[in-house]
Amino acid sequence: MTLREIATRNRPNPEEHPMMPSVEKFKGCILGCALGDAVGAWAERRSSAEAEDYAKFSIPQFDFSCVTPHHGVGFGHYTDDTQLTRELALSITDEGGWSPEDFAARICRIFAQGEIVGGGRATADAASLLMLGASWKESGTPPPRAGNGAAMRAGPIGLLFWDDTDLLVRAATEQAVITHKAEMAVAGSVAVAGAVAMCLNASKKTSGPHERGWWNWLARLVSRFSEDFGRDITDMTKMVFDGRRHGTEAGGDDEWKKVLLWAVEGDTSGWDGVSPWARSSVLWSLYCLMTHPTDVWAAIALAIMPGGDVDTTAAMAGAMVGSHVGIDNFPERAISEVAPLVHDGLAPRYDWAGLEQLATLLHEVVLRRHEAPSEAEVTAPPPEVQEPPEEAQATVLDLFGLGDD
Repeated sequence: MTLREIATRNRPNPEEHPMMPSVEKFKGCILGCALGDAVGAWAERRSSAEAEDYAKFSIPQFDFSCVTPHHGVGFGHYTDDTQLTRELALSITDEGGWSPEDFAARICRIFAQGEIVGGGRATADAASLLMLGASWKESGTPPPRAGNGAAMRAGPIGLLFWDDTDLLVRAATEQAVITHKAEMAVAGSVAVAGAVAMCLNASKKTSGPHERGWWNWLARLVSRFSEDFGRDITDMTKMVFDGRRHGTEAGGDDEWKKVLLWAVEGDTSGWDGVSPWARSSVLWSLYCLMTHPTDVWAAIALAIMPGGDVDTTAAMAGAMVGSHVGIDNFPERAISEVAPLVHDGLAPRYDWAGLEQLATLLHEVVLRRHEAPSEAEVTAPPPEVQEPPEEAQATVLDLFGLGDD
């Protein structure tokens, strides 16, 4: 079933195309990513206890007096999560659609110029191969490394293909394999892009991420690429909604700690909290959307609660919830007191105001595609996605030594 069919299944005329999502939702996705990244950066790799205190007390009160520079930049600056999301959005706007060759060149450039803030090792390795002339189809880091570097930047794919899951799954796969070839890493990209697209389509007629059925549709969408990851989403949905039906408090300590323990099963990285492993970090971000689908600030705080790779979990949660509620529903203090800043060669052009303008340009590109869609936008067969050998599964996370992978 396509997103178009999901969005129109209750319409009198099912052939009628769904309404184009608002520019405010596009801004919500891009700025939600940057906001989560900027707020979460300081807590990255801090202990679970430190992160929990930060999420429970500092963030709700907008008290960031405890924050010290991280990755060499002060509070409010975004890192590689938003930098690469921005580069993907810029590629789409400049090219008028999805171009894996152009996006690969942009990844190569930002690493070659030493501008990446807190970049992951797998993405850096892929960039090195691109610099040596490797094709984007061959540059991706192979298994067993299965980090979240592809998932964290996938939001713009969901914005571009908000009404066509066939193109969405293909483009989410292609943008992932530029840096990551492991099936779990690519599945994370499909899941985040799919969730963003479904959030854009959510309405009173079509349900939304506060309802169990919405998550079953997302699991079906993700299962087009990975049955295992689709099953994970189904299992988490059952765990959470069954628990709430029996009185568990939504987002309460009992619930989130139970979900966290389940999400990190199989993670041997030794990280305290959520590591950059695609399975645990993407599932945790999806749980934040599931718990706070209409409150981007609460979702970001929950994403940071466990500690670990929390700039990335908060960036993904912010992008997804932002695409659901739109920027008009962001807390005013988040805009006035945090307002993410950029610390690379594009500063200050792509600080908060610049990212907002970028989202507007992206909306215009998608609007033109909506008026005259082209099935040729994604034409090449997707590169082969690899699964790590069975003997490598137990130690897959031992390779994570740098931030986001």
